[in-house]
Amino acid sequence: MYHSGLQMPLKITTNKFRHVFGQSTRKDSCFENIHITKNAHDSNFAAVNPKFMAVVLDGVGGGAFLVHSINQLGRVDVNAPKICGHTGPVNDLKWNPFDDHVIASASDDMTIKVWEIPEIGLCTNMTRCVFELRGHARKVTYIEWHPSAENVLLSCAFDYRCIVWDVGLSQPLNVISCHSNTVFSISWNYNGSLFATSCKDRKLRVINPRSGAVLQEGFSHHGMKSCKVVFLKNNRIFSTGFSNTGSREIAMWNAADLSKPTYRDTVDQSCGVLLPYYDPDINLIYIAGKGDGNIRYYDVSGTAPVFLNQYMSSDPQRGLGQMPKRGINFSRFEVARFYKLHTAKRLIEPLPMIVPRRTGEFCEDVYPPTLDINPALSSTEWSSGIDKDPVTISVKELIEKRRSGSVSRVGVLRTFTKSLQRTQVVRPVQKLQVEPNVKNVPSSLYNIHKLCTDTGKVMIPSSSQQKSEHTHQFSQLKSNVFPSKEYAAQEHTNSANLRENLHNESAEEYMRPRHQSLHGQLSSIRLQPSSQSSKTQQLSASVGNVRAADGDHHAPFRRDHIMRSSKTGQSGIGQTIKDSKSTPAAVIAQVAPHASGNNNSSQNPSLSNEQLHIAYFKQCEELKALRQECKLKDKKIAALENELFLFRSNASNL
Repeated sequence: MYHSGLQMPLKITTNKFRHVFGQSTRKDSCFENIHITKNAHDSNFAAVNPKFMAVVLDGVGGGAFLVHSINQLGRVDVNAPKICGHTGPVNDLKWNPFDDHVIASASDDMTIKVWEIPEIGLCTNMTRCVFELRGHARKVTYIEWHPSAENVLLSCAFDYRCIVWDVGLSQPLNVISCHSNTVFSISWNYNGSLFATSCKDRKLRVINPRSGAVLQEGFSHHGMKSCKVVFLKNNRIFSTGFSNTGSREIAMWNAADLSKPTYRDTVDQSCGVLLPYYDPDINLIYIAGKGDGNIRYYDVSGTAPVFLNQYMSSDPQRGLGQMPKRGINFSRFEVARFYKLHTAKRLIEPLPMIVPRRTGEFCEDVYPPTLDINPALSSTEWSSGIDKDPVTISVKELIEKRRSGSVSRVGVLRTFTKSLQRTQVVRPVQKLQVEPNVKNVPSSLYNIHKLCTDTGKVMIPSSSQQKSEHTHQFSQLKSNVFPSKEYAAQEHTNSANLRENLHNESAEEYMRPRHQSLHGQLSSIRLQPSSQSSKTQQLSASVGNVRAADGDHHAPFRRDHIMRSSKTGQSGIGQTIKDSKSTPAAVIAQVAPHASGNNNSSQNPSLSNEQLHIAYFKQCEELKALRQECKLKDKKIAALENELFLFRSNASNL
């Protein structure tokens, strides 16, 4: 029976990609045993190109990520080579779109590093980067390569700033400080003339990267959680975020007017951040929820996104790595391929998105021209104000290049670094001139050190105007101070002789006469009365052992030996030595009057063997202290020689 009333319109989607489906991969065709990071940062943690896959790894004591061949499926060795040059956790990875062997990484250590991967992949751990970009004051969160200009990179950090870099020169082209809070995401437009940002202050901004001017600004999503933004091809902006009730939602904006969205819709009630992945060739956008297993895809060719389908899985994902169109399998009618980072497993699963076709022939309607590996502009042309769309190539021509093996390209960065062969740093840290402690150092070495320090101060130019003058002054000082290599060799020989003389004079020549004098005193003193003759013989034997082992100077060992040999009821020698507070000089002054050659010791029966042994052990302690002082002098001299060597090396380089 017919019922009158409101009739819901029947909306039929005619998009050719509405039947796209995701196909799960068997475990033997996945990457296993990869310790994926557990960082809570809202990033993909993976980057993929037709040759390599890069994944941020879990670890302590710094940031590391794995670069693995895309064709070596199966179990990855736990000791596989890694890139471990960052001192903090890695937050974002991006492959250079114009060179499959160059990758950039952003880290908590406030740096962006650019790495060059060998043709055969990593063979050992890589710790030295090709370029190091320093300019942010806090940890760097996101980076994006320019879509059409080579060697131009955009970055943002927790210092609320966005920086546009010329990687080839390792210099910032512009520093943009228009944000009042943390930047959640950045995205270039199709030709790279503008970029959009989402911020924690709940605003979207469209910014000119050359001037830093904010062209458009408006409130985005009402929730305080992370908001992601994508600059679409038709001058529109797609965003994902949260409502004020905590629901996940998507929105579409006109880049020329951000006062209100052209479309807004609620997705679901989950709490994971929605990560968007854009395909500009067919105007599809894929949305993956962080922490859930669903991937939704929308058609964004019109003014409002149209939901097409979704891939559902029970395995949650930590992030996705999106393969460029140059690396997908056209024979299987793939329109996209993702690499899913499993949350609960040490597994990375290739996930192709396939459009069903009955025929096995190539379909041009499914594969429009895609982005080529060749850039449209250089960094110099782009910074001068030129804008061009990215270079595209037909898929048929791309397939022919793939068969002939001419798809890859050596970028300008790799060509430049082969001739450079050193790491570039934007702001090298100037070494401080520290005056070392040169007390108790011979005046000759101190004068040389002072002269070298003064010359080093002349080396550092205070301004660009004085650089040439200081260079001339330094060349004159260099010719006067270091006329030849023979002079440096002679100085080294003199310092070695001086060190040897200090050691000999302090340890041997100075202490040996005093020991001989003390031994003479012991031999000239008469023994105690006969009631203590046995005790005195034991002490004399102990003293003889001490004389025989005089070269060792192990005073504590000899003291313990004599203490064990005196076990009578009287006060022992060990106790006397332990309780003695007199200095060696005072003991020698007490013993010296009785050590003359006139045998006056018989007239002074108060002088005992205990006092003589106390004086001997005090001398041993003094010898030990002097040897320690010699060691300290040796260390100071070695430090000065090292400083002289470094200064001479710098002088020879200049």
